Amino acid sequence: MGRATWTVGTAGLLGLFLSCTLTTSLDDLAGGAPIVDAAVDADKPDAATDGDGALDGSGGGPLTLTLVVQYADDVIRVGDTTVELPGAEYSAGTLGGTVSKMTRSGVRYRSVDLPQAAQIISATLTLTARELQTGVSTNTRFSAQDDDDAVPFVAIAADFDARPRTDPIVWNRIEPWAPGSAYTAPDLSPIVQAVVNRPGWAPGNSLVVFWNDNGSTAPDCQRVAYSFTGSPVKAPALTVTYR
Repeated sequence: MGRATWTVGTAGLLGLFLSCTLTTSLDDLAGGAPIVDAAVDADKPDAATDGDGALDGSGGGPLTLTLVVQYADDVIRVGDTTVELPGAEYSAGTLGGTVSKMTRSGVRYRSVDLPQAAQIISATLTLTARELQTGVSTNTRFSAQDDDDAVPFVAIAADFDARPRTDPIVWNRIEPWAPGSAYTAPDLSPIVQAVVNRPGWAPGNSLVVFWNDNGSTAPDCQRVAYSFTGSPVKAPALTVTYR
């Protein structure tokens, strides 16, 4: 019996053009499945990739994560013994050049979705000034809690002091602050990197950033930023870029 040939063009869901040549006999139509020869046009670009064989959005480009503080995740340590939880402010420095006048603070970011050993490109901490302060010799430093998963703060001075710290990032001779203005700390990527490099770090763990005095001696050597308690929308925000 004679044979018939059909050529069928089909557009795939992912933008691929499939050129399929179907060859069958009239006898096959009457009693069996057709024989199908399918050829995929491999020269067409895959619309679901970034051009490197990876799915869209996973081609290795930098990602950005902004961390925000929640209630009772900010603490301030004042003088020798006082701890305020939640902290009314996020501050560091001294008002009189002595330990009894020194302030240091901590903020805890929950559920930090950073992969273990991710490459931290930058970590930008944005602080909003709560008070007018002009002392030119304000010297401070930042560190992260050197733990896999930082537990919540408690209102005990010994707990604040005993938490292990990473090597510090120094922020000395801070410029005068005006109330309501936003200021950016030095890049904190080294201390974030130190934490996510820990073998026990996992996405969803918590991260603490401490802000301490760093040897300020003159009066009015302090910088006071909003905490979550002072203003949730002006609380310290940490923006991390990573890959």
